[in-house]
Amino acid sequence: MIAFDRQERGKESELSAVQEFQKNYGIPVQAVATFEDLIDLLKNSTAGSKYDLRGDILEKILAYQKEYGV
Repeated sequence: MIAFDRQERGKESELSAVQEFQKNYGIPVQAVATFEDLIDLLKNSTAGSKYDLRGDILEKILAYQKEYGV
């Protein structure tokens, strides 16, 4: 069990780091939350509320995903 799966590329292949771990060690991994969950939360945050986290933060996260994500 991991708290947060950043869904990043692994070092050895085109698999994600979590998929590489599962393949190499034969141990299943379950994430409490994923990078995609975070992006969905930010995209659906309510404008003007205390939970409005879009804008700058979302842009940075999407740039990170584009560079390191699978």
